[in-house]
Amino acid sequence: MTTRAKLENKAYEPREWEDPACPVCGSREHSLFERFGDRGQYTYVLCASCRLVYLAPRPKYDDGFVHEAYEFYAEDSDRLVKSDAFLEATLPKLSLELDELARYDRSRAALLDVGCALGNFLYAAKPRYQAVYGLDVSSRMAAFIETTIVANVFRQRFEDLETPIRFSAIRMSHVIEHIPDPNRWLQKAKGLLKEDGILVIDVPNAFALDTRFKLALKRAGLRKGTWDPSWTPDHLYEPTVPGMLRLFARNGYEVLDCYSHGTGDPIASSAWAAVYHRRWVQGSKMRFYVRPANPATKTG
Repeated sequence: MTTRAKLENKAYEPREWEDPACPVCGSREHSLFERFGDRGQYTYVLCASCRLVYLAPRPKYDDGFVHEAYEFYAEDSDRLVKSDAFLEATLPKLSLELDELARYDRSRAALLDVGCALGNFLYAAKPRYQAVYGLDVSSRMAAFIETTIVANVFRQRFEDLETPIRFSAIRMSHVIEHIPDPNRWLQKAKGLLKEDGILVIDVPNAFALDTRFKLALKRAGLRKGTWDPSWTPDHLYEPTVPGMLRLFARNGYEVLDCYSHGTGDPIASSAWAAVYHRRWVQGSKMRFYVRPANPATKTG
C-alpha cells in the first residue's frame, strides 16, 4: 500500500476508474461486502457466482497505477537495504515452507519467486535449488536482490515474461491479489512449469474468522477501520476458498493441498492448526499447492 503519495505526504487520488466483472468467473452479479478508505471511497463486493470478494469500481489498472502502487516502497525499505541481517532473521520460518515444498517438488531444479520483493525466499531457497530466479516490477527491489543475494531477477510483469527456462516450482506469495486477471497468470504459469511442476500461491483469506469478526464490528459501528489517505487500494480482490477453488478448476489445475496459517506457524503444523487451519481454513492467510491437471482429470 505504500506509494509515492506517502513519500510526498499527500493523498492518493485515482486518475481514472473502471468497473470490472469478477476477476475469477466474469460474473457481474454481486452484493456489497465492505466500504473502506479514509472517506469510504472504495468498495469490496461479493461475487454471487464464485463468492470471491473484489474491488468494484477500482482505479484503472494501467502503467500509472502500477507505478504508484508498486514501484515506490516507503515504509521500511531504506532501513532494510542498509543491512542484510533481515535475511537471516526470516530464514527459520521460510525454511519450514521450503521443507514442505520439497515434498511436492522433488527435483528442485529451478524456482521462480513472483513478486520477490527484497528476496527473503530466494535467499532461503538458493542452497536447495539448482537455480533460483525472482520477478518484480520494482527496479529498486530487483537491484537489491541481484547485489545482495546474487540471484537473477526479471524486471517485468509476470504475464509478459518470456524465457526458455522451465521451472519445477513457481511461488506467488501475496501477489496474485494485486493483478487484474488471475486467469491469465495461471495460464502463463502452465507454460513456464516443467512437467509435474508445482505452483504455490499464498493469499489473504477474506472469510477468515478474525476478518469476519472485525467486519461485523465495523458494520455495527463498533469499530473504525484505519486507512492512510496516501494508500492505494492495490488488493484488487480479497481471495476466498470458494473463489480460489473455482479459479484453479477453471484453469485446469488440481489442488494438492489447501490450508490457512498464521504468522507464528507458517505451515500450520500444530495440533490446533490441524483443525482450525487445515480443516476449517479459518486463518488470515491461505496457501495452495496446485499443479496442472492431466488432460483426463481436468474439471474445466
